[in-house]
Amino acid sequence: MAAIGLTVSCATSRLPDGTVAGDNSGSSSKGAETGLRRFQVSQGSWLTIRGKASILDWQVRSSEVTGFMIVGAGFPEEPGAVSAARVEASLPVRSLKSMTPVGQHFSARFDGVIHQALQADTWPKASYCLKELVRAQPAGQNLPYVFDAKGELCLAGVTNLVSAPVQVTPAEGGRFRIVGSLQINMSAFRINPRLPIVVDPGPLKYEDEVRVSFEWLLQNSEPLGA
Repeated sequence: MAAIGLTVSCATSRLPDGTVAGDNSGSSSKGAETGLRRFQVSQGSWLTIRGKASILDWQVRSSEVTGFMIVGAGFPEEPGAVSAARVEASLPVRSLKSMTPVGQHFSARFDGVIHQALQADTWPKASYCLKELVRAQPAGQNLPYVFDAKGELCLAGVTNLVSAPVQVTPAEGGRFRIVGSLQINMSAFRINPRLPIVVDPGPLKYEDEVRVSFEWLLQNSEPLGA
């Protein structure tokens, strides 16, 4: 998912304390519409950010993703259900922890550098809000469904419009698994990619481009307006 050029302040939609301005997701006016259902991001969801530095590759991961998806009846097969889709997700910036390639915690010091770069004290949450979901290809005999998703990604007080393919797989019990990946430049979010951390033999410098990957597990809540 690459940034496609819109840069605005998060202040209109995400407040410095991490809350969503005007968020009425629990009582959306869309709830009165027939057939809309709400799905909650559930345990087992995660997000990773991977990048390169002068002497090593690095990654941070959070399993504290929260959010929801609202879709029409017949999602993901019916076009009308897809066009009605609404998705919002967020995570606490300080829940991002550095990881080794084998999945162990790397360094509390490195965690602090990433939190500082993302301005966690001022902008304690990172967030995403879907703006458009378009079918890229139907599911064949082998799932998943593939969609082109456009939305607003907010990091460190800056929002960029991003776009990428996402894969949607229905699961038992009316659940969904959504997987996606995108490349962004830290500088597009006014994040300093040259923030140093001193390691042997000297300061570590980061490359600007990073890859964000995620997996959301969504469980059915209830019909809206029920």
